Amino acid sequence: MQQTFPQVKKFKVEKVQQWLIDHYGDQITDKSTLLTTVRTNKAFDELVHPMKKTSSGKYVPNFTYRYMVEDVPYGIVVQRAVAEMAGVKTPVLDEIITWAQGILGDEYIVNGKINEKLGANARIPQAYGLYTIEDILNFCSSV
Repeated sequence: MQQTFPQVKKFKVEKVQQWLIDHYGDQITDKSTLLTTVRTNKAFDELVHPMKKTSSGKYVPNFTYRYMVEDVPYGIVVQRAVAEMAGVKTPVLDEIITWAQGILGDEYIVNGKINEKLGANARIPQAYGLYTIEDILNFCSSV
């Protein structure tokens, strides 16, 4: 990566597990793997997906909660857009996004490609005129 993009060496990219340890260290019981770091993080104990009660008295996930309406368009859709630029296949993200777009009523993936017309509905790099990995790196280098 650094041979193709020498400017990458300017950026410090931490692994998720290390970032969690750095930010939640004293709240994590088992830091041995990423999974145990997340599972034993006391800061995450109360994080659950909210449910809502239906007229029949059953509980179903509240899909209008921020885990869907924010994390999908401003999180995984952005990751998917960058992966597409890099030529990286994302079958699991594609499956999640395709499922979520049916619930959220927006088209994030159209014909197997990121919908570049999303604009304000997602913070994809393409909405800011960044269409290649080089564009992103050059932009980051200039900030």
